[in-house]
Amino acid sequence: MAIKKKWYGSITKGELVYNDPDGIKQYLARFDDGEEVEMTIGKRFKARTSGQPGEDTNFNGYYWAVIIKMISDATGELGDDDEIHLLLQMMFNKKGISVIDPKTKVIINVEVPRGTSNLSGAEFADFCSKCRIWAAIPGNVTEHGIYIPEPHEILIEE
Repeated sequence: MAIKKKWYGSITKGELVYNDPDGIKQYLARFDDGEEVEMTIGKRFKARTSGQPGEDTNFNGYYWAVIIKMISDATGELGDDDEIHLLLQMMFNKKGISVIDPKTKVIINVEVPRGTSNLSGAEFADFCSKCRIWAAIPGNVTEHGIYIPEPHEILIEE
């Protein structure tokens, strides 16, 4: 199986402008004249941060250290961090699938957590916003709800 090389660029006045035109020319030199190639063009997927120290925007670290931690602390012993994560995924990031019930052989539709690792940065930021809003609603996490700060927001206690 060959690894497909990815190239990035942008559209300027209806024209494709490559980020590394010399690199593309070098790569294309590997092919014979007349050889057919396959190209796919789409909007660039911006991966979200991995949570490693030193990243400019660490949404994954923020999610686990702030959102999950605050909800987990507020709920006490009702669930650990992974259970809180699963709960939030089931509420705000689920997908429907069809399965066959092994006993009745009937197709049933169920919802399962979609997982957050493949979300883009924008999708993950939206997911985090939904979690914060849900936690703030009285009765969802605590009687009065809990305030979860947004990334880079500073809380000053008086």
